[in-house]
Amino acid sequence: MSSIRFAALLSVTIILTAVPACGQETPDTRAFRPGGSTECAVERVVDGDTFVCRGGERVRLLLVDTPELAQRPFGDSARAVARRLLPAGTRVRLVFDVDVRDRYDRLLAYVYVDAPPGDLAEPLLVNHEMVRTGMAVVAVYPPNVRLVELLRAAADSARTERRGLWSGSALECSPADYRARRCR
Repeated sequence: MSSIRFAALLSVTIILTAVPACGQETPDTRAFRPGGSTECAVERVVDGDTFVCRGGERVRLLLVDTPELAQRPFGDSARAVARRLLPAGTRVRLVFDVDVRDRYDRLLAYVYVDAPPGDLAEPLLVNHEMVRTGMAVVAVYPPNVRLVELLRAAADSARTERRGLWSGSALECSPADYRARRCR
């Protein structure tokens, strides 16, 4: 193979390899630092507080805890709300607090979804929406506390208006207690 054809082939390979990075299909790992942010496209929702970006990076919503899937019917309901907010292919902005990863190597982020084109609304904070609709409780793990007061106010509103988990006896066993097998 001539050196010119090899150089042309190499250039095409480099360009094709770079396309996903330019399109932000997967998070930019250089942004994985305290206070940083990046974008990704949602591949799938795992449960009410965890999803996967294209490329396989798992993301855990900061400051929220949703019922486990086995905590029926609320685990399924929380996942359904998360799927509505984060349908596959949705582009999201991940904003990091102090700790960027948890002990399971998931990214810890405040997750923002832009308003549809032409809509003048502010970007939607998914963490806040999960709490506001009563599908999540506030779970504080310092030092990641930047938006804790905003989420606590949303939780107070959901509790007062008896939305989601607060509509009945769903919180007799919190998600954390359920995982610790203190109740079932």
